Amino acid sequence: MLELDHYDWQTLVWQNMTRFTVMVAGRQIGKTELLIDRAVTKLMDSQVRRPRAWLTTRRYKQAHENLWVRAVEKLERARLLQSKNETNLELRLPGGRILFLKGIDDKDSLVGETLVFAGMDEAALHDAAAWQGTIRPMLAVHNGEAVFSTTPRGRNWIYELFQLGLDPKRPEWSCFHLNAEEAGIISEAELAEMRDTMSPEEYAQEIRAEFLNYTGLFCPEFESRFHPRGNILPWDAWVNYPKADCIFICSMDWGLAHNTVVHWICIDPVGRMLVFDEYVAQGKNLHQLEADIKAKVARHPTKPKYMVVDRSMFNRRAEDFTVTTLAAQLGARLKGCIPYMKSSDSNFDFSRERLRSMCVPEVIPDDPPSAAAPMPRFMIVEGKAPKLVGELKKTDIRYADRKGHLVLGAQEVDAIDSIRYAVMETVRGQRMGEEEDQGWDAQVRKTMRIKRAGSGPRYHPVSGLPMGGANG
Repeated sequence: MLELDHYDWQTLVWQNMTRFTVMVAGRQIGKTELLIDRAVTKLMDSQVRRPRAWLTTRRYKQAHENLWVRAVEKLERARLLQSKNETNLELRLPGGRILFLKGIDDKDSLVGETLVFAGMDEAALHDAAAWQGTIRPMLAVHNGEAVFSTTPRGRNWIYELFQLGLDPKRPEWSCFHLNAEEAGIISEAELAEMRDTMSPEEYAQEIRAEFLNYTGLFCPEFESRFHPRGNILPWDAWVNYPKADCIFICSMDWGLAHNTVVHWICIDPVGRMLVFDEYVAQGKNLHQLEADIKAKVARHPTKPKYMVVDRSMFNRRAEDFTVTTLAAQLGARLKGCIPYMKSSDSNFDFSRERLRSMCVPEVIPDDPPSAAAPMPRFMIVEGKAPKLVGELKKTDIRYADRKGHLVLGAQEVDAIDSIRYAVMETVRGQRMGEEEDQGWDAQVRKTMRIKRAGSGPRYHPVSGLPMGGANG
């Protein structure tokens, strides 16, 4: 039988695994060995007729190089290996049991099995669709077990699963964080040398197994946790938030073929944006949108002063309706977001960097007395904009088409686009090609204390407060 000669940390994890286990660990401490042991044990313990188990890597070549030799050696020592097929990476055990080693890049091989176990080696490098659309359904018939073993790669889909392991309402999920410094496997001399030669970020991710929140995300500073730990404003805090001097606006991304998304935003006197409602629809014309959005507006005590859209929407028309007509029907002024740069590339980067800066908590002298901790300048009210929260958590900057739009998988990221328009509009500056309503602009600049760039000290481009010290 298989001998389990484990390190202390491996024994601890082994004894506390649940049906779905997320094991995030530093490099070179024995993650893969534990994964192979678990797969073989679950296969041998299974009472299912001819059970199947998978161990997966990102590519077929990695499955062959990283898993094949180790698995064969373990099974031969335990006298469990009856036959092997190195081309198909197939290992046959007694009782018709089969352990398959898979590379998820071989799409044709990821079909047709019913599994009692699935182990994903370096799971953070896998495509999330391999788990959600392929492996997870294969575990359903036999209530199969899954282990996600990995060194983190930013806050991607593995980070999401790790959070499930922290949720007491999800008893089938567990998670373990294993710092290679504390595993007792790598010597202190080696750790010291790596600290000296690796960047702090690389060391934190590869050795300490930290989820670095900036890797690849459109807005890595956004935290989908309640304030003061994140950018979600609890509902009771929103109810009690001082709104007397705030300005209320809407922003919209109108999708002819994709989603139409509208956000309701409160802008307080220090320039903080609080998103307090969201509307999402697909395939509706402007007449239908008008009825839906009017119903939304009627539920809010304060009507929006204006609606921000991308300027290209001014020329869009559905039947006899335009977005200008829609805004008029809602009693709101239509405004095109300010194009700060001539190219859409530059405007995309500008709005992204501005949103990122707004997601970081700041100490602001004029914050309401109820603000016990520094608050970010961008917040979302609890439960009120789920599409936006989902996109900000998952959208990878690599999926930008660099024309002012993002895509997440095959879907455009409409909620982020809507917010980008609002961000560009609230950062006041010199407009290009649109006549101003000087009285209205003066009122907004006075309320938000926005200063035009180019003279005097440097001011924060959202609130107008001097930059430097606590506010810088």
